[in-house]
Amino acid sequence: MCRKRTVKVLKCCKAHSADKVSRQRARKVRMSIENNKILEHHASNEDLQRAWYQPEEYKRFKHDKAQTIRAFRSACCDLGALDPQNHCVRGLEMQATSEIFRYRANAIKRVIQGVLQQQEMLRQFGKKDDGALGMVSMVYSAPARKFAFSLGALDAQSY
Repeated sequence: MCRKRTVKVLKCCKAHSADKVSRQRARKVRMSIENNKILEHHASNEDLQRAWYQPEEYKRFKHDKAQTIRAFRSACCDLGALDPQNHCVRGLEMQATSEIFRYRANAIKRVIQGVLQQQEMLRQFGKKDDGALGMVSMVYSAPARKFAFSLGALDAQSY
């Protein structure tokens, strides 16, 4: 003699304990029907326009970038010769000289090639392992991460 329970049309007989039914209920995800969080922001078109960089600002960024690269090259790539108040090379290192550009571009290619080779090897064995691909990427990109960490530490000391 079974009776109906309202747990997704689950039929339980009296022999089953209420504990089992409560465990089955606990496994289900329930979404609240009522929306109790409402976020409204009334911004004018003018406010939205000011929130983004304007074309004039992008032109100034581009000009500053070109000026910094010229100064960096004229100082024979000596960062100590540049005035940090006028020039910031952060993010422009790759464009400083053709040697640095080729080195960084080759490092990026090595990471991509390593991941693609690992992916092909996994495919040949009929496996899909995102963790292995991530590990290969992490190993190949370790020098770049170490360099980025050291630059971040230098920036943290200067502020």
